[in-house]
Amino acid sequence: MKLDIKDILPLSQDNLLIYCYFALLDRKYKEKNLTYTEDYVYAKGNIPILLVAHTDVVHRELPALIVHDKEQDILWSPTGIGGDDRCGVYAILKICEKYKPYVLFTTGEEKGGLGAKKFVEEIEELPVNFIIEIDRRGNNQVVFYQCENQDFRNYILSFGFDLNYGSYSDVSTLSREYDIAGCNLSAGYYNEHTTNEHIFLDHLQNTIEKVKQILDDKENHKFYDCQEKKYDYSKYDYTTIYDDYDYYDGYYYKKNKKSSIYTKNFWKKAQEVEDDWYDLTEAQWEEKYKVKRPLDLLKIYEMEELYADEI
Repeated sequence: MKLDIKDILPLSQDNLLIYCYFALLDRKYKEKNLTYTEDYVYAKGNIPILLVAHTDVVHRELPALIVHDKEQDILWSPTGIGGDDRCGVYAILKICEKYKPYVLFTTGEEKGGLGAKKFVEEIEELPVNFIIEIDRRGNNQVVFYQCENQDFRNYILSFGFDLNYGSYSDVSTLSREYDIAGCNLSAGYYNEHTTNEHIFLDHLQNTIEKVKQILDDKENHKFYDCQEKKYDYSKYDYTTIYDDYDYYDGYYYKKNKKSSIYTKNFWKKAQEVEDDWYDLTEAQWEEKYKVKRPLDLLKIYEMEELYADEI
């Protein structure tokens, strides 16, 4: 099965999950070591590192037209390219052409990590030394979320990644439930959750090469526990949001049950606030929002204190 990211991008979540299952079989994973459900595909490998990506996207339309800017080596689509997280899926399948790590492809990450939550309910033991998700915007970034194991942080950073911060991805649930250190690496996409999303293919390839370096570093594949900074991730769940809101062009719109009209609400501002969390100094934040900047980006998704009148 020849792998082309442009074949992955237009697939529905369900079809991509099936694609991943057969792609892993094609990469010499034995059928007895594969688990396929409607929530995830899980593969047991011979390298005790779990690679994770999710198969869902937020865009209302899958990309029928994919434009390749060959000069800059960028992919985009007028309806949203879906790099979040089709880039991660592609990266893992590309890596598995040569390596056989443990692999997990999930569903429903954008709705609160639904596939990952189902996985931890059904899979009692995860025999790996650490977890790497490929589901982060940009290039060369690594996010550790609530994982506070400094030895693990130093190990991943030694491969040339830049420390950054984020709110949640599937690795947050997996690390907490199994007490295994985990991180999330850049997947080369930018302006995620908007129709301006685009993929820098060379940035994606950069992460692929660095993950290969980690997999090759077998002498240092020791076990790292999570040493979790406690936070109740059960509060981070998009499922209730999707009941009352619709998504379009990077923003959430509150459903007006009396008509088909969608009115802009606090989710547009929440996107601005999230950007500010990264871009503003603490003093600039306090001057703009008249409150102290949250210590954890998860607080941005609890914006009732700032925009209660719009919810």
